[in-house]
Amino acid sequence: MIQHIQRIRAFGRLTLRSTERMSIAHFYFRAGKLVHIAGNHGDARGVLQELREWRSGFVRFERARPPPM
Repeated sequence: MIQHIQRIRAFGRLTLRSTERMSIAHFYFRAGKLVHIAGNHGDARGVLQELREWRSGFVRFERARPPPM
């Protein structure tokens, strides 16, 4: 999914949701580049550390409009 977002230079938010851990992680992209990570377990490092322990979940990408030029 991330490779596709990068390839098409998409703007938007990728949401990962774990049903077993009741956790969520958001990855924000601007022109296909990751610009921000947020979740319910602290900073980006905490979110990424927790993701390593996930075994299942749901993925959703919500496209956003690019900013006006």
